[in-house]
Amino acid sequence: MSNTFSAHDVRRISVEACRDPRSVSRFLRGETVRPTVAASIKAALAKLGITRPSPQVVTHGPTEGTP
Repeated sequence: MSNTFSAHDVRRISVEACRDPRSVSRFLRGETVRPTVAASIKAALAKLGITRPSPQVVTHGPTEGTP
């Protein structure tokens, strides 16, 4: 999933969360960040009134030919 947030939005969120913009970008892309980082970014998003799109969930069924 591509980051649908502008560089300006990422900067606003990072300033409010007191986090590095690269960490904010990783979080918004659905990549792994430390729980404390995620919590501060979520709080910043809520304070700024920004909704984060849900990451697409990829599920893999059983491989064809397996019992």
